[in-house]
Amino acid sequence: MMALCDGRPFVIKCYDNLQGPNVLANEFIGTELMRAVGLPTPPWRFARVSSATKCDLAPDDGPYSKEHNKCGLHFGSQVPNPSSQGRLYSFLPSSFVPRVQNRTDFIGALVFDVWSGSQDPRQAIYVEDHRTRTFKAVFIDQGHLFGGPYWLFDGPVGGSLCLDHTVYQGLIDASLVKDWIARLGTIVPPLLSAVVKAVPLYWYNGDASELKDTLLRRIQRLGDLVEQELDTVKALKPNRYALYAEPPRATDPILRKRTAGSRGSAAPSHL
Repeated sequence: MMALCDGRPFVIKCYDNLQGPNVLANEFIGTELMRAVGLPTPPWRFARVSSATKCDLAPDDGPYSKEHNKCGLHFGSQVPNPSSQGRLYSFLPSSFVPRVQNRTDFIGALVFDVWSGSQDPRQAIYVEDHRTRTFKAVFIDQGHLFGGPYWLFDGPVGGSLCLDHTVYQGLIDASLVKDWIARLGTIVPPLLSAVVKAVPLYWYNGDASELKDTLLRRIQRLGDLVEQELDTVKALKPNRYALYAEPPRATDPILRKRTAGSRGSAAPSHL
């Protein structure tokens, strides 16, 4: 993480990322297209690093640890700014989930991730509004979209959902899924070529034209791809997550009465 010239904190991904050669291209394409279809992602910008600037690619004890000092343009994702006295959370306990105001966006992210062949579970952070005690989900880390860092669309079906499946509880509705499929089918194809073309050439070493053609073919059969994903998840977790059940109401008095020591109401993990 580093502060850019305006003083705002950004998470920096460097262009020779050790996770793979196409990570920054995935971040660029994924973030631009997610924003285009109306999914919340952090603002991003090019981060120019000079020979005198250092940023850490990962913590010293992480699997991709490496101190970076390379000149050039890198990908900078702005850290969201919570409202006054609010916080950012990387995880919410199940009792807090009904207070996520844009929870239906997880269905849009699911459709997007299935279309893009995500090789990693969906990640989100939660921005707290201290005044209303509600949260907004913001989708982060698009580096493993589009078949992952090597653009290989061979990942297992059922692997692109958020690890906490309770965020989908009661939301997987045929009409909602169909609406998101239609939205991607309308918005993405006209934009795809221009977005892919705008990626700096040294941010990838795959065949960008082949990637574009693969994504256009996938969007033509997106309904089938999403159905396979949901069928797989339902078979793996038929009862625990109740994806198709009635959603809990945010005004449910049971939720209000839970204390920090009660089951399912542990304090959320904040960043």
